Amino acid sequence: MVKATIIGGGIAGLATALFAKQEGLDLPVYERQDSLRCQDNLLWMAPNGLKMLERLGVMDSVQRLATPQDGMIFADESLQTLMQMKGQALESHLGYRVLALSRQALYEVLLEALLQRGGQVHFGHELRQILQDHRGVQLEFANGEKVRTERVIAADGIGSLVRRQIFPESRVRYQGLRTYLGKSVSPVAAKFVGKTIEAWGHGVRFVVTSLDGTTAYWSAIERSEDYVSNSAPLPADLQQRLLKSYAKFHPDILTLIEAAVPESIHRCNFGVVEGLRSYMHGGVCLIGDAAHGMPPNMGQGASLGLEDAQHLVHLLLAGSGEFHVKSDRPRMKRAAQMRQLANAMNVSFQPKSLWASRLRNAVASLIPDRMNESRMVQLYQVPRFLNAQAKLEVRA
Repeated sequence: MVKATIIGGGIAGLATALFAKQEGLDLPVYERQDSLRCQDNLLWMAPNGLKMLERLGVMDSVQRLATPQDGMIFADESLQTLMQMKGQALESHLGYRVLALSRQALYEVLLEALLQRGGQVHFGHELRQILQDHRGVQLEFANGEKVRTERVIAADGIGSLVRRQIFPESRVRYQGLRTYLGKSVSPVAAKFVGKTIEAWGHGVRFVVTSLDGTTAYWSAIERSEDYVSNSAPLPADLQQRLLKSYAKFHPDILTLIEAAVPESIHRCNFGVVEGLRSYMHGGVCLIGDAAHGMPPNMGQGASLGLEDAQHLVHLLLAGSGEFHVKSDRPRMKRAAQMRQLANAMNVSFQPKSLWASRLRNAVASLIPDRMNESRMVQLYQVPRFLNAQAKLEVRA
C-alpha cells in the first residue's frame, strides 16, 4: 500500500484523492482553511477537464450546476464579433462544449464525492514546514500536529509553500496584468447566458458570461507594471476608475460595472510559475497551480489540475520509493504548451499600443471560425498518455 499525503483541498487535491480511491488507495487531504470555500467566481471547464470529471464519475452532478457555452466570442469594444469558437463544433468532435460553473460548486461536488467514498479531508491544517530525510517526509502544521509520510503531493496553489521550501529556485513572476473579478445583478445579464464574450479595447479587456440570466460574472483586465498584492485593499473609487477605463465600451459593459455587487469584487494578478526543471524532488510532487500556475487565458487551470491528478495516481500505482522525474516529462510538456499559448495571448490580445490594438482586431476578423475551432479541438483533446493510462487501469 502506497502511503502518500495531499496538501491542499482544491480541485487538483480532491481529484487526486478521488482517482486514488478508485484504485483502492487512501490518500488523506490536509487543507489550511476550516471549510472548503473560495471567492464567488466562475471557471470554464474545457472538454479535456470534463473527460477527467467523467472518469471520476461526477459529470452528472457537474452538468446540473453548469451552463454549456454555445459560443466563446472575441469582440471589439462595441461587442461586434471578431472571431468565435462555436460550442457545437467542440461537442461534435470531443463530446462536450465548454461548461461555465461556479468554482465553489465544483469544489463541493468533488468534496461530496470523496467523502461519500470514504475519503478523508482534514480541515484547519495550515502547513508550516516540510522536511525530507531518508525515512520519507515530515509535515508540521500550524496547529502543532506532525505527520510523517512516504510521499507528499503538493496541491497548495500558485503560492505553494511546499514549492517554496522544496524548490527554492522557483518563483512566481508577475506579468504586468491584473484583473478585477466581480458579479452584477442586472437585466443585462440575460444577454450573456450560454456564451462567453471577451471584448477587446486599447490596453484593456472585459470578459463576461451569465449562468442564469440574472447575475453576470465578469473580469476587467488591465495593464499595470506596478504590482499590488491580491490581498491589498481595493481603491475606494475602483468602480469609477473602471467606468473611465471602459468608457468607450458598449453600454451593456458600463451597466454591469455600475451594477456590480461591491463585496464581490476582488483583485487577481496574472502570474506564472518559473524556474522548475521538474515537478518532483525525492518524495515530493507538485500538481495543479503549484506546479504550473499560469495566466487564465486558456481556461486550463482546473483542467490541467484534473489531468495531473489522474497521471499522478497512475505513477503511484506503477512505482515505488521516490518519484521518478522521467515519468513526469509528458505532463511537463503538456503544461509548457499551454503556458506558452497563455503567455502569447497576453501579448496578442492585449497589446500596449493603439496601433497594435487596431491591427489585432483587423487580423482577428479575418481568421475563419473553422480555423479557431480546429485549433481548439486539438488543444482540448485528452493527451494520448492519459488515455493510455486510463485503458491500462481499466484492464487492471
